[in-house]
Amino acid sequence: MSQITEFLPQLQQLRTVYTDFIELDEMDFDAFRKTVDFYYTHRDVGQFEKMMLDMLFEKDKQTLAIVLSSLKNELDKILDIYYESDAIFDGAEPECISNNIEMNHHSEIEELIPKLNSCGAEFCEYAAMVNQDVDRPEDLSDDDAWDKYESALAQHQSITEQLYGIYQKHKECGAIAKRYHFNPFPSLCDLLETFQEIVEKYLPTEIKTVTPTVAPVAPTVASTGYFDMGLVSAIHKLCNGEQFEAISELDLYATLNNQATSSVLKIKSGEKTRMCYLIHCLSEKIKGADKAVWRGDMLRKLEISESYYGSKYREPVSDIPSQKSVLFAKELKSIFG
Repeated sequence: MSQITEFLPQLQQLRTVYTDFIELDEMDFDAFRKTVDFYYTHRDVGQFEKMMLDMLFEKDKQTLAIVLSSLKNELDKILDIYYESDAIFDGAEPECISNNIEMNHHSEIEELIPKLNSCGAEFCEYAAMVNQDVDRPEDLSDDDAWDKYESALAQHQSITEQLYGIYQKHKECGAIAKRYHFNPFPSLCDLLETFQEIVEKYLPTEIKTVTPTVAPVAPTVASTGYFDMGLVSAIHKLCNGEQFEAISELDLYATLNNQATSSVLKIKSGEKTRMCYLIHCLSEKIKGADKAVWRGDMLRKLEISESYYGSKYREPVSDIPSQKSVLFAKELKSIFG
């Protein structure tokens, strides 16, 4: 079982798979494979409970409440989607989904076979001339016949190698597909319900509602916060120890979502401008009046004035950014899309 900072993003990806399946009325093989892999990776309930126990000893009460609330929220959402359309999920046909990957290389094979046959016929024709099994045209010299023979031979060998490579990929895809001839959704429902019960066990009444010690958020904000763990984890990987002083993923999650945490986010020396750009990118993910509220809260936490922010937040994408800012903006773009 992975750590909670790895498990939560996986759970969020699983919810996306469920949502897309209902909205698009189809599922591609990669999404199906993620679902099956999630089940096989996490079906050991004992390991899940161990992860819960580890958190009890490692996290303070407020942080534990935040994490467990987020975990419960994700489980509830996935199961709600499943309950509303259980017949669709239970009726998913793994063979049809797996066939998608097995068909991936059919068009390439069908395109190359006629070329191989044509090239083979040409090769045989010039081979017969070179071996003097047939008369060559009078306007075709021996040297020209040899050149055409060697050219046809090289082309035939090239196409043969291409076709062999594609056949090997096709064979590998078939082997992969056979490993996923299993509908995981009914079993996943049972597993997620068990996870739900375990989380409820560790989420006693007195900590189900967390009272923030930081500036209050707008009343319209959901209890799960503005940003999911997947996004926070990506930002943590990029910026931790670089743009801000080292902080845990969970504390960063709490800080960015205006939730209770004893940790303080501190800007590293020389990184104030890039932190302004990060705040801007994050604020763009928030809709309505909450955007300005959240941005103001973050600027106060980081001790950045509104005037400084207004003059600096666009520097990484300006006409004359520093090389470090250019790279930072590029990496953030890959995160935010």
